Formats: sequence, structure tokens, C-alpha cells
Amino acid sequence: MMRQTVEFYRSPDGKEPFIDWFDSTHDIRTQNKIERRLEQVRRGNFGFIRKLRGSDDIFELKFRSGHRIYYSIIDNGTVLILYGGDKSSQEADIKLARGYLSEYRRKQNE
Repeated sequence: MMRQTVEFYRSPDGKEPFIDWFDSTHDIRTQNKIERRLEQVRRGNFGFIRKLRGSDDIFELKFRSGHRIYYSIIDNGTVLILYGGDKSSQEADIKLARGYLSEYRRKQNE
């Protein structure tokens, strides 16, 4: 498998929404699972993923626990981690991920 570059979306004010979400989980076991999964992605093994309905460019890494990581593959093949969440906040999380990707693209086109 080919090694993947993973980056985290950074908002115009310098915040990293995924990192903020990750830090807010406070559950060490969940954080460890997420870190292991991101390391798998870096190794090119995405595991169980799903393309978001109505989106050609946003995918989610799904966990049995209900957690999700939303990401896109940007032009140079880099995995751009947009946001994370769980089943209970899925609709709002997807809306945020879409907004973050739009903002990222606007910034790249400036």
C-alpha cells in the first residue's frame, strides 16, 4: 500500500476543527482508536469508508462506536481531515465538513 499524506483542515482564524473535536472527546480509548485509524490511513489502508450522499468529494471513516471522521482527497492526493463527530450529531457534522472543504478550496484559489 502507498503511504498517504494526512493534513488537518485549518480555518482562516488558525483553528483546526478536527483537533478541537478530538480533544473534546476526553475518552482515552476512543482517542486511541481514532489515532490508530489515522495511522492506518497514513499507510494507505482506509478500512470501512462511505462516500457522503450528494457529494463527490467528501467521505467518512466509520467506527463501530458511531464515531465518524470526514475527509476529502485534495488535488495532490493528500487526505484532508475536515471534521469528526458521532452518529448523534451526524447531520450538523456533515454540514460543517462541507463548509470547511468549501472554505479550503476558496483559500486555495486565491
